[in-house]
Order: sequence, then C-alpha cells, then structure tokens
Amino acid sequence: KKKKKSCLLVLVLILFLFSSPFPADKDSPFYYDWESLQLGGMIFGGLLCIAGILIALSGKCKCKYNQKHR
Repeated sequence: KKKKKSCLLVLVLILFLFSSPFPADKDSPFYYDWESLQLGGMIFGGLLCIAGILIALSGKCKCKYNQKHR
C-alpha cells in the first residue's frame, strides 16, 4: 500500500515538472492575458475596499453592544 502511494507521488511530481503552466498557443481556450486579469482584479478589489469603508463610515451599520446573550 505504501509502495502505491510513493509511485503515485513520483508520477505526479514528474508530470508537474514536465508540464507547462501556461499554454503556448494564444488561440487555446486556456490561454489567459494575466496582466489584464490582474489589473481587473486589483480594480475590483479596490472598489470593494472603498465600498466597505464607505458603508462602515456611513453610520447605518451600528453594533449593538448592550444586547443580552440568550
């Protein structure tokens, strides 16, 4: 049983070492423009951060500290 696990681990490591993380073909459906994806993610994250700060500072979300626990 232990030999099967070690063989499987070696096979996975070999496949990992010889596989390319990015497809070389730009027409491939798995090819991504990572710079645009990263820029879009940063803009989206920044907008979410600003929205969270605005909601926190708006005063509509108030914590009720005097609630009794059941």
